[in-house]
Amino acid sequence: MEGKDFLGTARLLLSNGSAEADFRSAISRAYYACFLTARTAAFRGCDGSVLNESSLTEQDIGHREILRYLARDGAPEDIQDIRETLSSLQRNRIDADYKMQQRILLQDARDAIEDAEALLLSLSPTLTAQIGKEAEAYLTSLIKGRKPRK
Repeated sequence: MEGKDFLGTARLLLSNGSAEADFRSAISRAYYACFLTARTAAFRGCDGSVLNESSLTEQDIGHREILRYLARDGAPEDIQDIRETLSSLQRNRIDADYKMQQRILLQDARDAIEDAEALLLSLSPTLTAQIGKEAEAYLTSLIKGRKPRK
């Protein structure tokens, strides 16, 4: 299964749903479609030796790590755009999943799905490979910055 498959679930919740819980769930699924796709790109795009030295598995790469990989100084503008959209989707997911006093509307879910669709469509093979390079550069800088063990 691929992360982007969750976008279909988001669309289904939007088209069949009529309650606020459906809209909240659609926002969450739209975010996870993008997050999981970016995480896979980061993990698969890294050199195996960097991953071995960092001791990371794909499941170890969380929300903060993905955003850090995409925020590296000097990252291409396309990568920065992905980071901004992913950050926005994450904030919307947090609102949808945790802020029950905040009303979530049908339009909020539509907007999240549109943003997720645009992000996923922008992920060309070249850009996907670049996400892996950004993750590798970030991990390499962490590895080099470690103090030697005694």
